[in-house]
Amino acid sequence: GEVGEEYYRILKEKGFSPERLAACGRFDDAFSFVYDNRESADVILLCPACTSYGEFHDYRERGERFKKLVENITKQRN
Repeated sequence: GEVGEEYYRILKEKGFSPERLAACGRFDDAFSFVYDNRESADVILLCPACTSYGEFHDYRERGERFKKLVENITKQRN
């Protein structure tokens, strides 16, 4: 979203590994990056730091999209 690049820069400055960071333009891309780069014990948690009105109407719609992405991954694994 609008502040993605800024968050990326700040987290990198704070010492987060650049290999585990990505500035993604879309929610689905961010989810895919996190899922593809997770480690076996990782938990994927939706915890937004700001609004995403550029892509979603409200927090419910964003939450439903997250839920659908998780459901799709679960179906693929079974």
